[in-house]
Amino acid sequence: MVEDWQGVPLQEISTIGISTSLSRNLNIDKTQVVNYRTLSENNVISVENSKLEYSQPQKRYNLYSKGTILISLGKFSIGIGLLEIDAYAEQGICGIYINPDYALPEYIFYFLKWYRSKHNERWNQTLLGNILVPIPSKMEQKNIVDYMLKIDTIKRKREKLMSLASQYTLAQYGEIVEKGIRSQPVSTLGHLLDNIEVGQKIHRHQVNSGTLILKGKPNKYIHKHLIEIEQGEQGSLYPILAKPNDVLWYRYSNKQTIDPVIFHRWERPVAISNDWIRLTPSNKVSKEFLAKYLEENYHDTKSLFQYKNRRELIAVISQLPIKVPSIQDQQMFSSIAIMTNKIISDNRVALDKMNSLYQTYADEIFLSRTLFGRSQRR
Repeated sequence: MVEDWQGVPLQEISTIGISTSLSRNLNIDKTQVVNYRTLSENNVISVENSKLEYSQPQKRYNLYSKGTILISLGKFSIGIGLLEIDAYAEQGICGIYINPDYALPEYIFYFLKWYRSKHNERWNQTLLGNILVPIPSKMEQKNIVDYMLKIDTIKRKREKLMSLASQYTLAQYGEIVEKGIRSQPVSTLGHLLDNIEVGQKIHRHQVNSGTLILKGKPNKYIHKHLIEIEQGEQGSLYPILAKPNDVLWYRYSNKQTIDPVIFHRWERPVAISNDWIRLTPSNKVSKEFLAKYLEENYHDTKSLFQYKNRRELIAVISQLPIKVPSIQDQQMFSSIAIMTNKIISDNRVALDKMNSLYQTYADEIFLSRTLFGRSQRR
């Protein structure tokens, strides 16, 4: 039988809100701060692995101390962070100071991360204060934190390898490609592509059973966007299919979009939704060069392709200017990109497994020991 831990409202073991800050309503200049994007991308904020951004003169900030949990509220309530350093945060981000007599802040942080993964509603201070937190002994809390930290440490190392591989690719792109194209004439994408197709809106019931569909915004785990249809209707829709060697371009990207251009890398053709554009390179250009060129030079497709129908979109893409390096330079860059892409891909697979392990362990620890968890199991 699983031991029940006493459930205590978060407000009884913590201080929630602006009163947890060291200083408040500050106007600071050219200082790194925590904002909503920081919390959504990086759960532990430290010197080594923080993704802090610089303050904006029109905004106000609060200063929080090391050990404070930061929560995004309202429509931005997707982020949770734990400060391992003192840091400024945007107003609207809620601070939570945990009373050390009751719990370790790291333990509450991991519990709230798990709790957030099970709830989709917008958070506010009242809702946060009423969350029932299971409180085991301090020794049990430490054991849970130590295990979670081991997983997080491995994940951070994997992410760092991916970042270094990506930086190396970009450096080689600058050294090989950008220098190599300076003396080259300007061409257009249409002269380098065998085919351009815009994906179409796809409903699950319109396609054959077993069809793989790529839809939605790209992220670090792009394969998770593949949806396999288990029950479809024979022949009700003939989707645009991406095949090996195709380059897939997300049509709503901006500078913050992760992997806006990817390759088809699956074992069978994939139906693409109207979020994606299928490009088939000719033998005049390598797919590795093409993908990186589009990513570096046309990253704001959301603006570029705005208000364009399918036919207009294809016409715009065909006329986009491009400079192509020599075949030798393309081959040299492609060999590097293939190597670094494999490093990134292998580490993404490992990260996916670590995330699965992380979630399984958190479910095992918390699901049977909370009122919410027990209601989910019934």
